[in-house]
Amino acid sequence: MPPPCPASLTRSWLSSFVLPNKLCPFLPPLPPSSIGISLHPSADPEAFVPACMSEVESLLSPETPQTTSLLVFPSLFPAYLDQVRASYSLLAAIDAASLSSSVQVVNFHPLFLNSLYSDGGPPDAYDYVNRSPHPTVHLIRSRDLEEAARAFKGDAEAIPGRNMARLRGLGAERVEREWREALKCPANIPRGG
Repeated sequence: MPPPCPASLTRSWLSSFVLPNKLCPFLPPLPPSSIGISLHPSADPEAFVPACMSEVESLLSPETPQTTSLLVFPSLFPAYLDQVRASYSLLAAIDAASLSSSVQVVNFHPLFLNSLYSDGGPPDAYDYVNRSPHPTVHLIRSRDLEEAARAFKGDAEAIPGRNMARLRGLGAERVEREWREALKCPANIPRGG
């Protein structure tokens, strides 16, 4: 049986892991058409910034119904730090285009670590807050994020702390199991840390 399409895995991750764990309280009220998922199969790291900038331009177009885009790069960035480094170039391109105040960028990766300087200690359940099936860049229009934060019933700035407490309260073993179940992943894929 062929492996699932990276875009399908990303949708499964959103619906079966992110939403049930309430990791993004802004996500549930969004209609599915407002979330764009685009697959970028290129293995050429030089294609990363142009692909992202093209999506930024599309996202900021008044005709675009989407408020957020997930760009999935299944053939790039086997190491999380490679994605982080490439994202610096993306942020520089966004800044050079004078769009820094218009779009937010968040990295997701199968080997995401909250601390880039992790000492390789025990697994941390909180790392799963930004673990995705494939290297993914989340682009969201700043104005939509601000509107969602205003409409949020609660303290939007407390969301990261709440996510940390929730995931750590569940424990690394359970969170990893739920993450894998959401993706139907075998236990032999990289787990990071």
